Amino acid sequence: MNLDFRKSIYLLAVIFILWGCNERNCDKDFFCNKTKIDYKLLIRENQLQDPWDILLLDSILVVANEKGEPLLETYTLEGSKLTSFLSKGNGPKEILMIGNLQKSIQKKKLLVYDLFKKKFMQYDLGSTSHEVKLDTTFNYLKQLEDSIVIFDKLFITKNYIIGESRSPEGRIALMNQDGSLIRYGGEYPRKTETKISDFENANLYASGITVKKDGSMLALATYTAGMIDVYSIKNNSIILNWNYHVFLLEHLYIIEMGETFRAAITDETRYGYADIESTDKLVYALYSGRKVKEKDYSFGSIIRIFDWNGSIGLELHSDINLRRITVSEDNQYIYAIAKDKDDFTCVVVFYIGDIIKDLI
Repeated sequence: MNLDFRKSIYLLAVIFILWGCNERNCDKDFFCNKTKIDYKLLIRENQLQDPWDILLLDSILVVANEKGEPLLETYTLEGSKLTSFLSKGNGPKEILMIGNLQKSIQKKKLLVYDLFKKKFMQYDLGSTSHEVKLDTTFNYLKQLEDSIVIFDKLFITKNYIIGESRSPEGRIALMNQDGSLIRYGGEYPRKTETKISDFENANLYASGITVKKDGSMLALATYTAGMIDVYSIKNNSIILNWNYHVFLLEHLYIIEMGETFRAAITDETRYGYADIESTDKLVYALYSGRKVKEKDYSFGSIIRIFDWNGSIGLELHSDINLRRITVSEDNQYIYAIAKDKDDFTCVVVFYIGDIIKDLI
């Protein structure tokens, strides 16, 4: 084999490798930069009820309770309790189930989405943070009541309402500000079990969603698969920018119910991502990677960080189990609902400013 021919083969191989690694689903080392992080205990279990979600709103931590009432509690960044509010019920100022918490596009206002009533309640947390006032309710029950799709999370942006849809027509629902549907978008992976329906397959790929503040981009992190997918929203279209897929949904149990087939995860099914959050510059995905049979499989101790374009990736490793995370807009701090080594629930904080500074 002559030298020129061997050079040509080598160059072709290099080009092929570089081209392939632009597709993040074949780049297994995207998060090869790994760093250990230490936490500081902020709120102890005896100060909490049964927290399941958390949001940093300016200088206030909002904690959502799963069952206990009031459903929402606020704390300072030093861990001191400020106030509690919101009851469960059918009343006009009550809620049936919290779908998600969101920063309003109006400063220092909190949006709470009711999963069953399909409405947003906007709260003004006040200048002293001890005052909480319900100032607006956005009701979309009429537009969504006939939908077979349950929107676990909806986000209001400047131009759209965006939700993780679980519809067979697409993983993402893009809606007008009045709640009317524009389109579905985002393809599901091909069914690994051909017997199940498209609707059943859609539910298997339920995902956490985070939306960029200006509404131009969003990211999905799948609960029962190692999948990250990043999309842009432009001219009423949903466009896949890039993805990072390590493993798809596996080890399902198929249940025959008359003429239909249902699918369920098993002890051998591997969990993917527990949560996902973002700032204008970076996305933070809380990764589990544990099998269902393992303790605390729906928690994670690894936070994967990447920019919206998929050009940088970093893994932060903690020695405490995390359930939900929220991030400061300047990318300096991560706050989390956690479970310590004695299985006590707590809220912790990580300072990551020195780690992140070279990325932003």
